[in-house]
Amino acid sequence: MIRPYSHSLSDNEKLYRPEAERQKDALRDPVTRMQLFLVRENILGEDELGKLEKSVDADVQAAVDRALTAAFPATDSIYTTFILKTLIRAAWSQRRSRTAGTRLWLN
Repeated sequence: MIRPYSHSLSDNEKLYRPEAERQKDALRDPVTRMQLFLVRENILGEDELGKLEKSVDADVQAAVDRALTAAFPATDSIYTTFILKTLIRAAWSQRRSRTAGTRLWLN
């Protein structure tokens, strides 16, 4: 996977990445490539693509706004949410890898 942009707003990749390398990576950008595919295959027109992009931007902004205004979770919830879910996922992953090919597991 490429990193088509600088690490942060304070990072200027033009200072350490040659222009040719940055242009080559830009051609491999999966978002741009998907947009070109959708237009080329007549799945979406340019105007529909613009509407889709604005809709996605609005959805992302709404999620950011909700996250910024949400209450912090209780500190003890780490034991019942993050850690517990991580352990369950790890256990299922190990179990699936041991029984690979012998049984179909739902993801």
